[in-house]
Amino acid sequence: MPGYSLLKDLYDAEWQRRDQLGAALGIPLAVLTVVASVIAFAVQRADFRRPYVGLLALLLAGVAAFCFACAVRLLVRSFHGHLYRGIPYPAEITKYEDELYRRHRAAGNADTLAEADFHELLRDRYADAADRNARINALRGELLFQANGWMLWAFAIAILAGLTTVIDIRLQPDTVYQVHLNGGTKSMSDDKSSNPPTPAPAPTPIQKPEAPVNHDLRTETKVPMKK
Repeated sequence: MPGYSLLKDLYDAEWQRRDQLGAALGIPLAVLTVVASVIAFAVQRADFRRPYVGLLALLLAGVAAFCFACAVRLLVRSFHGHLYRGIPYPAEITKYEDELYRRHRAAGNADTLAEADFHELLRDRYADAADRNARINALRGELLFQANGWMLWAFAIAILAGLTTVIDIRLQPDTVYQVHLNGGTKSMSDDKSSNPPTPAPAPTPIQKPEAPVNHDLRTETKVPMKK
């Protein structure tokens, strides 16, 4: 029959596992933030002048959004709604131990019987709490594992959607604008290589006046005030 010291070690190990699962939330949140940004970029910059490329980008963004939603759902289930079990508070344990010794001594029993009953209580409480917490950690670990799988799919598909959107933007022809001037109509393009703007004339140099300089003041010198 395992003693309470072994069960206490198992109990402590499950609490450490709980803290490790809580700390594991940082990386998935960072990856999902990147995925959400890439999906938003693909949706906002979708262009149907090349319908096949634009539809492909939207389709990939939609699949990535589905995987993103599944990953978020599993992450929420992994990190919310779980009820861990702890042993009684120290004051309650101390009170029970004192009362247990008092009753055994009043009945004429040896203190070893009280100590055995006390160890039995600790063993039962540690076993109950460690068993429950181990089951919760196992469930949370499985949900986190599934969430990471969906997250990796979302990340990979979102990157494809972003690359497709970038290719679509690069393949778009330059937009030509018509500007109506007093002398007629002039066509302007997005291509910045032709007709560069005339640089502004350089300012005329002037002779600057003599600049004031700083003054060194002693600590006991008063700063002169303006009259």
